[in-house]
Amino acid sequence: MRLGVGVNIMAKINKVAKILEDSGAYKEGHFVLTSGRHSLQYVDKFMFLSRPKFVVEIAKMIKKRINKSSIDYDVIVGPTQGGSILAYELARQTGRKYFIAEKTVEGRVIKRGGEIREGTRFLIIDDIYTTGKSIDETIKAVEEFGGEVSTIFVIIDRSNKDFKDKLKEGCLYTYSGTASWMYWLYGMDLEDFEEKDCPVCKGK
Repeated sequence: MRLGVGVNIMAKINKVAKILEDSGAYKEGHFVLTSGRHSLQYVDKFMFLSRPKFVVEIAKMIKKRINKSSIDYDVIVGPTQGGSILAYELARQTGRKYFIAEKTVEGRVIKRGGEIREGTRFLIIDDIYTTGKSIDETIKAVEEFGGEVSTIFVIIDRSNKDFKDKLKEGCLYTYSGTASWMYWLYGMDLEDFEEKDCPVCKGK
C-alpha cells in the first residue's frame, strides 16, 4: 500500500482503512515524523481522533478483539495525546479505570488517578506504532507506578517490519526484559527514511 495504493481498496474490507478514508487522515507529500524520520505518506491521527464517532467505533473494535482473545487486564493506560483519548473511550465502554502516561522531559509518568495495588495489570492503548518509543516509555511508566503490562493495542502499525508480518493479528513485544503481546487493527506499508536517505530531501 505504498503511495496510497491500497488505502481506498482496503476501505472496502477494513473498518480502520474506511475511517482513514472518511476522515481524510491519510495524506501524501513530504513529512517529518515525530521520530525525526522522513516519509512520503502520513496518517494525521487527529483527523479521526477529534471526531467522537470514529473514536467510539475504534474502541468497539478493540473491545471486540479483547473479548475474542480473552485478554486479562485490570485497568487501561494511554500515552498522551492520542492514546489518552482512546484510553478514555475504551474505559467508558468496558467500565474499567483508565490512566494517562504523561510526557515529561525525563520520559513518561503516571501521576494522576490515585494509587493502585502492586501487580495491577495494565492494557496499553496507543494510536500509531512507528518506532515504539511511546510504547516503551509507557511500559516504563507502568512499571515505575507499580503495575504490570498485560497487553498492548495500537490502531495502526506503520513500522518498518515486513508487511507480511503486519497481516497477522499480533506479535510478542519485548522491552527491557518485559514481554507482552501486542495487537493492531490495521497494518500499513508506509516507507520512512533517515533525512539523508529521503528522496525529497536528496532531490533539493
